[in-house]
Amino acid sequence: MRRALVTGASGFLGSYLIRALAGTCDVVGTYAHRAPEASGNFCRLDLGHPEEVETILDELRPEALVHAAAAADLDWCEREPERATAINVEGTRILARWAAAHGCRFLYISTDQVFSGERGLYRESDPASPICHYGHTKQQAETIVRAWVPDSIVLRVALMFGWSTSRHRSASNAIYENLTRGQPVRLFTDQYRSPILVDWVAEVVARLLRLPEASGLWHLGGDQRWSRYEFGLKLAASFGLDPSGLLPIRMAEFSSLAPRGKDCSLDSTRICRLLGRTRFSAEEGLNRLARTSPPRVE
Repeated sequence: MRRALVTGASGFLGSYLIRALAGTCDVVGTYAHRAPEASGNFCRLDLGHPEEVETILDELRPEALVHAAAAADLDWCEREPERATAINVEGTRILARWAAAHGCRFLYISTDQVFSGERGLYRESDPASPICHYGHTKQQAETIVRAWVPDSIVLRVALMFGWSTSRHRSASNAIYENLTRGQPVRLFTDQYRSPILVDWVAEVVARLLRLPEASGLWHLGGDQRWSRYEFGLKLAASFGLDPSGLLPIRMAEFSSLAPRGKDCSLDSTRICRLLGRTRFSAEEGLNRLARTSPPRVE
């Protein structure tokens, strides 16, 4: 693999993907509006303009394409369903069609939001049942990718935590910064996810691209099924911060446009077996994060 293209390089995960792949091949990252601040080879790519996308792909001729770009704000997707569909569904169709025509390795980053959240610990064999428009667009995109590129990889990723290197603040950034400033943080006690360190997600993507047997659908999340509030408590403990600023609330107390699932945790047994791991420990990930330099809080 001589060249890889990463869409959404200015996003939270995208910046880590660029670093994980940089040592293995020539990497080009794309962005929609603002170029990443980090050094690297980047170009603007608007998924809403098919001809522009195809022109850039024809110029770059990547041998692997990691599609991490998406309109991922749940409430924005509810307000702007047509625009969200154009980016998340039709944009993905263009990329998948090009990859199929040029024999390009294709890895699509999907989400735990393709599930309703009624049960939790979802496996790859469980049927998708999204309840928000964002989830619907991601499910449609998954179907498109697997239809156009049968040997593609669809990776459903759980809630990621880590230091954000872009303007997109992660959940861990927000909790850490507010607690450090002595500001309260409201966190759900009845919404469950399976959080995973973003560094590990990027490392897994790099490994999967090198494994021809890794085609198909995979789930990737941490080993713990934690509520948002539990995650906040664990983060505070890892950093030795006073947890009294964490305010427990229930989902019914929070007003939002997009419906949110109560338990979208993922079962990552299959991918752990593939990669020769026993688990991705959420607590270990938080401890690893605590050993790195946090963002400057002003």
